[in-house]
Amino acid sequence: MDEGNDVFGLSRGKTSSSLACDLTRKEDLQSIPHDIDYVIHLAAKIVADPLSILNNNIIGTMNLLEYMHTVGISKIVYFSSWNVYGFNPSAIPMHEELAPHPSDTYSISKHVGELLCKVYEKEYGFKVTILRPSYVYGQGMHRTTALARFIEKATRNEDIILFNNGEDILDFVHVADVVDAALKSVQGPPGTFNIATGMPVKIGEVARLIVDSTKSRSRLIVQEGKARRLVCSIEKAKEELGYVVKYPPQVGIPSFAREEACAEQTRQNSLEQ
Repeated sequence: MDEGNDVFGLSRGKTSSSLACDLTRKEDLQSIPHDIDYVIHLAAKIVADPLSILNNNIIGTMNLLEYMHTVGISKIVYFSSWNVYGFNPSAIPMHEELAPHPSDTYSISKHVGELLCKVYEKEYGFKVTILRPSYVYGQGMHRTTALARFIEKATRNEDIILFNNGEDILDFVHVADVVDAALKSVQGPPGTFNIATGMPVKIGEVARLIVDSTKSRSRLIVQEGKARRLVCSIEKAKEELGYVVKYPPQVGIPSFAREEACAEQTRQNSLEQ
């Protein structure tokens, strides 16, 4: 890292920049260096069968916390999700004092992970920071998300279907801003923080930004439905973490869409040669 820190990555498969570790296997945690100052915990399954999600996200987190306690690591930045507020939050914008109402297996698993971190904070003096990012996009994003599908359709000039009249209002946050929030959390105060942009946009506008920025011939096809409004307050993160949004959606989404379209064109050219 630029700050001069040594970083150890963990993943199920060993790579040039990470160590092999499956958090659901206690014996695998022995590969984690003992002399580290803090853990940024992002490991989770989002799309899978319910049992696999619960096993990975809850048991894996429990194993990690217990290992940290055993070897004397007491600082953790836990990545949760704004999904813990549920699909029908009691207030908009959603703020950190709202009672969680997880409504699917994934959001339940993330909420339980938060509770486990809080137990170790109370019982063993852990310093716990919980981040609840909104809809994260950027390099490495899950290909089943709406934004990723829109970009894929746009690069192929295929119709883009917009549910709920294209009126859903969401907050898309660039992965670079999320990374910056994580780094600020390491030195910042413990607590729970929403990480978003505070600049929600209609999903129809997102699709139009992607089509225009990629010069796509895709048509936007609107289907009727009841629109949702899922908006997070980021005032607490701004005040206590010094969080600053560097990639507002009107800038970040078109830029990322162009990058993805260029990469897709390069792949297609390689296949044709």
